[in-house]
Amino acid sequence: MDDLLDNLREEIGLEHILLLQEGERWHELARHYPFSEFSRLMWEYVEDAEVYSKLAAEPSNSSTREYLLGDPSDIEGFLREKIGHTPICHEPVLWLGDDVNYCLQMTGEVFLRCWERILCWPMHHYLVPLNLSWCLNFTMESDLYFGYSEKVRLSALRQSPAYQYPGLKELRLKRMMRGIPEY
Repeated sequence: MDDLLDNLREEIGLEHILLLQEGERWHELARHYPFSEFSRLMWEYVEDAEVYSKLAAEPSNSSTREYLLGDPSDIEGFLREKIGHTPICHEPVLWLGDDVNYCLQMTGEVFLRCWERILCWPMHHYLVPLNLSWCLNFTMESDLYFGYSEKVRLSALRQSPAYQYPGLKELRLKRMMRGIPEY
């Protein structure tokens, strides 16, 4: 069991968090959201996506709304605003990390109790409901993104040079090079 799972041992033991084999979940995520050749979610193609950054956000011409992220209480406030209200809080969500070969299923409420122990690990984190209608993404650079799959701008995405190299292939290669098996 790796360090992240050790950190969540109590919740896993109580079955508040279910440990799942990754399977097709990355493929499903990549079918709903645009990934670049660098295995990064391309939030500039998600209309009205929100970005919270630890770095001063440069004005951009994208449709994302950018905010300065000050301290962990800002992250918690953001999470509570987005997933802390009913019914999302009580629905199952999946956590995926780009550096592990499993995913975690829990309710939004459990994630709100454990988020600091999950997001502290250096990798890109994705939190989605089972239907993938929204996605919360916390990056290795400590940027926090939130957007809805219905807001992906497909016409603009298809014109992007990065779209010619769908990120799923590169994500597989990156994971394979790290010794993470594909299921």
